[in-house]
Amino acid sequence: MVSETNKIVWRLLQCRTVADFLRLPPDKREEILAKCLLQAQPVVIEEGFETYHILLCGYEVGRNDNGKRLTQEAAAVYYRNTFIVRMHWLCEFMSDTIADGVTPVRTGPMLRGTLIIHADIDCHLTVPFADDVDTLCAWTRSALEDLFEFVNASRIVLVLRGEGPQDGSDPATQDVLKDIATVISRLLTVFGERFEIKKDAFRPSKHSHSFRSYWNAPTDPARQRVRDGIATFEEVMQVRIEGWIASRNAP
Repeated sequence: MVSETNKIVWRLLQCRTVADFLRLPPDKREEILAKCLLQAQPVVIEEGFETYHILLCGYEVGRNDNGKRLTQEAAAVYYRNTFIVRMHWLCEFMSDTIADGVTPVRTGPMLRGTLIIHADIDCHLTVPFADDVDTLCAWTRSALEDLFEFVNASRIVLVLRGEGPQDGSDPATQDVLKDIATVISRLLTVFGERFEIKKDAFRPSKHSHSFRSYWNAPTDPARQRVRDGIATFEEVMQVRIEGWIASRNAP
């Protein structure tokens, strides 16, 4: 009797067994997997299990060499998607056990698409699982350190989500930026134009505000304008962030 899983795999592989599928030319295999696994819209990482995930599961398609080959090829296609991950789900997303249900696999180097991380400002300032705010801030910085593993990502976008002005001038966003200024500076150094940080509202909106320029080194005229109280907010932020980073790096 053919199992329900085998029926699903057979259908996803366009009426082929795993062995028959692997005998196809590489470009044809990639075309079939792309139809199953590549999505026009971002993949939102939650607890749900989609039917096409079976192709990524070695314990579903078979633990033999054919099963391993299929899951490897499927993963290479799947991680070309754009992914949206809540900050508190990032650790689980990066340590995937989907291959055999047990062994964790680091997904960071596999991802070649875009990674969008949603970080709620209110969660940064409230303490649902820590004894103090300093502990929570340290957790946030540690989570951002994990982003260095996504060495092959085409783009990494950190979206700070919360109320207040989009430019980040509100006290809550300022507190967050102060806490993460140093690690963001390093991410910008490593990833360059591939890394973006911006703020967006909780409510659906077509508009967001990029904070990337805040990490540009302030010019001497900009420093003078800040001292004179006539600087733009962008110039003020450049001077502030420079100071925050220097303060954190001081012995």
